[in-house]
Amino acid sequence: MMTSLGQRIRELRVKKGMTQIGLADGICTPSMISQIESDRTTPSYKILFGIAEKLGVPLDFLLKDVELDLADITKYKMAKGLVRAKEYGLAITQLQELLDSTDQQIPKMDVQVELAFSLLQVGRAAEAMSFLNEVQGLAILRQDGELLSKVYLHMGLDALKKSEYSISLYHTERALEELKKIELPDPALQAKVLVQLANVHEKTGQVNKAAECWNAALQVVEAEDRGKMMLKLADAYYRQKNYLKADEYATKATILLEEEENTRHNQDWKRRAVLLKRDRIDWRASVQELLAMTNHCEGAKVGELYADIATILLTNEAIDEACEYAEKARMSLPELHPCMGRVHQLLALIFFEREDDQKGQAHLDRALALFEQYGMTSELEEGTRKLCRLLNRQGKYEESARRWEQLHDYLMGDLQKRGIAL
Repeated sequence: MMTSLGQRIRELRVKKGMTQIGLADGICTPSMISQIESDRTTPSYKILFGIAEKLGVPLDFLLKDVELDLADITKYKMAKGLVRAKEYGLAITQLQELLDSTDQQIPKMDVQVELAFSLLQVGRAAEAMSFLNEVQGLAILRQDGELLSKVYLHMGLDALKKSEYSISLYHTERALEELKKIELPDPALQAKVLVQLANVHEKTGQVNKAAECWNAALQVVEAEDRGKMMLKLADAYYRQKNYLKADEYATKATILLEEEENTRHNQDWKRRAVLLKRDRIDWRASVQELLAMTNHCEGAKVGELYADIATILLTNEAIDEACEYAEKARMSLPELHPCMGRVHQLLALIFFEREDDQKGQAHLDRALALFEQYGMTSELEEGTRKLCRLLNRQGKYEESARRWEQLHDYLMGDLQKRGIAL
């Protein structure tokens, strides 16, 4: 009877009385050993050699009578690389081919989860949920916590994309609960779950909880062009049926793309964490942290950072400086960029502070229009509240009531779209 590579490694490790942590020491992460033993991934030849040496067996013995279809394994790695490169259309094609294959080396459920995520990204939610529901049942039966966590994470993403925040929160929290049950959870997966949880909390106005999640994500993540090039090389070798080279470059591409994605996310998490602490005593240090980040960004990202700086300055009553950075943000961002709603609201508050109500109301109207356009409900409610306070101060009570009625109608319509009736 044929055995898998993961089964062979696990048998030898257990026989030697070695833990996964012990086997991983000096070779790779314990999480990688866990994935190899469960046949979720195939190790590079460098890692495989290290494992054989640590287990005290020749490499040939480790691979003897092992069922190993390198062509499909490489295709799976390339597909995962495409997902991380955000080439979802190409990834879907490769993953669908793997799903239709009769090869048993690559677990079907893993392919389905990767495929479901890619389908969600291109707007094919119904197909994605069909795969996720199937995998969910099997993962529960097999008590596969890591796979179940991925399923709940993607279910939460689907709800988040639909602005169904309570449902998204429910699924994402379940994803985190499943990870907590695992002895050696994958740090990258932990980070993704925590980031999504932070996003949901921000959408529902739970700023403190969001900050906790961002900081937790930073603790588990270690500090595109090159990755994409490696992926193209892997594809070229694969077409030539040089599977050894294709496997080598597909592995490198996946690692590089994941590292680059983590680097981008890491900076974004730091930015958000700094902003969420904007009312701390040393707020000037926060401003300097954000300014330093602008040196490593360009385009709209710089504009978002300027908006963050303006927010901190305004919170701490540095009105003139706040106006300067809000204007810098406005000049750096496209007029219809989602962040422009926040920029216009900042400018509105600044002009109201300077008792220039005409300019303030013009900016606030523009902010409210953008919040409504992008479905930013909590921002819309907060902006409307500030506008109505201004109108009441000016004695424009009918206009204030009309604005509240508009907000009420919008919120009721939004609830009806989600299938909620009050």
